[in-house]
Amino acid sequence: MPDDFHFTARAVTVQAEADSEPSGYVWTDGHGANAVQEQRPTAQELTGPIDDALLAYFAETYAAVAAGTAIPVRADMVRPGMDVIAAVRLEDRTIGTVKAYNGPGTPWVQITWTTRTHADSVMGDARVFEPGHHLIVAVDSLARLYGTAPAPAARSAAEVLAADPVPAGASVLEGMPGRELTREELRTPAEVLAHTDYVVQLRDAGRWILPNHDDQADIDRGGVAMVQRRMLDNTPGRARTTLDTDGTVYVSNGYQAARYIPTALIADHSVDFCPGCGTPYATNGDGPCTGGRSVPTAEERPADDVKTRRHAVQFAGKWWADQHTEEPTDEALCAAFAHCVKPPRPELYPAIREAIAAEMPPATAAPLFTALAAYEAIRDASLSESPRDLHTIACHLETLPLAAPAGLHPELRAARDATEEAWEALRTAEGLASRTAARDKARAAIERARAAVLAVEPRAEQMRGTYVPATAEEIRTAARAYMATMGTPDERAAIETGTPSIRVDCRPVLPTGKQVFVRITAVVDSPMGRIPAHPPLIVRIARLDGRLNAADNARKALNHLFRVEVPVEYAGLSQV
Repeated sequence: MPDDFHFTARAVTVQAEADSEPSGYVWTDGHGANAVQEQRPTAQELTGPIDDALLAYFAETYAAVAAGTAIPVRADMVRPGMDVIAAVRLEDRTIGTVKAYNGPGTPWVQITWTTRTHADSVMGDARVFEPGHHLIVAVDSLARLYGTAPAPAARSAAEVLAADPVPAGASVLEGMPGRELTREELRTPAEVLAHTDYVVQLRDAGRWILPNHDDQADIDRGGVAMVQRRMLDNTPGRARTTLDTDGTVYVSNGYQAARYIPTALIADHSVDFCPGCGTPYATNGDGPCTGGRSVPTAEERPADDVKTRRHAVQFAGKWWADQHTEEPTDEALCAAFAHCVKPPRPELYPAIREAIAAEMPPATAAPLFTALAAYEAIRDASLSESPRDLHTIACHLETLPLAAPAGLHPELRAARDATEEAWEALRTAEGLASRTAARDKARAAIERARAAVLAVEPRAEQMRGTYVPATAEEIRTAARAYMATMGTPDERAAIETGTPSIRVDCRPVLPTGKQVFVRITAVVDSPMGRIPAHPPLIVRIARLDGRLNAADNARKALNHLFRVEVPVEYAGLSQV
């Protein structure tokens, strides 16, 4: 090794003359893997600048990152002895050597791995990374290299109790930080909870508060573990409990939530005094503490109260799930939620009405296009009378009440039931007589479905030019309704990101070519293809100019008729 390499505990200083060869540096296994370093880099220094999207990707890809047992580390910050989780097999590999080149030219970092057994994978051995590339390093290996991370410095009680890491607008159940604890881990609390004494805060109206003075706020490790185990046992599958990096424990079942802060984080804490107001428990009575609260909802969250809006959205979801299409007046809301375990208070009705309008299903927003989709399925079924087509009709009739007045709901449900019975009869028919009876039942069900759809929207019988949506938002709304029943999740998502336009497909009518067949469709262009917003509109026009092709003739004849705010694209087809 050249004499101009000088190792320090945290980095390597390279001394080289300006006219010398490009220089780099090397760590060997003996330097980093078997010796505890004097200084430990902070997590921010190891990770470096990283955006939220990349961090979310790491948490989704690596369970260890989501659990807090591994962190992304820049390639120029890795050291021999660190355990890296491989992306291919999610196995741990220990770094053997690190060689880095600083320039001139493009800098790079080369890493080799320590082989522990003959079965160890050596895929990617001696790979070269950019300095900013992140590798997923196990936190335990950092402790082996640098020693235990220093405990967070104690802060004032007011500062500790006021902090709230739960994201704004999220419940504690959804937003509690740290790695999740299991019921099995809590059997031996001393192995999981590093601290022996804690201060409890309860969740109330979107903020953390201390319990009443007569209950006191101090609790030992065994008490914390007992609360966690009881919560997990009483609401299995719903309750969660996590351990944050500073030792704070969070627990919630969606209805109740608490957190337990280690007393070591609170400067000058005493079990004889309330940490919120500083008064002695011996004399402060049994009322609530006036201090020890996290930042109030009004200062940290929107003034209209996140909890109220969340409840309003939940009731709006029930309103649409029950297929209510009447005006959401106070009387209608009271009747709709009368059988709920906990009906909403009348003062919540305005917020529920706003949520009902915001959460309106596509079928309700564009009933004509919902009915057009259903009638198109009925037309196809009348030609084939196959079980699959009958099932498609039943799916449309299940959605159609959202686009119909409440008085038509019973007939729509009856038509759906008749269609499902006919589908079952066709599917199970064996002999000639049973197949004949099943086909008769299918024809009757199709006609009943046809009448039910036309009762909802008489215009659905035939697509007309006046129905074509004219603006980008109208096309998206129509496409959501048209694809609401039979569209795939990917297609429905593409409606929101695609480009609305009018597609005009044309071909000459053979054998003379004196006429042109034209198919007009409002579509949303996306990587998945063209997603239609309605059944195609078919027209036949005279060929105006024999020198022009079918698309140019259609443009000359129809372009002045379009009153739209989106592009109109003309294309020729071999068949329409």
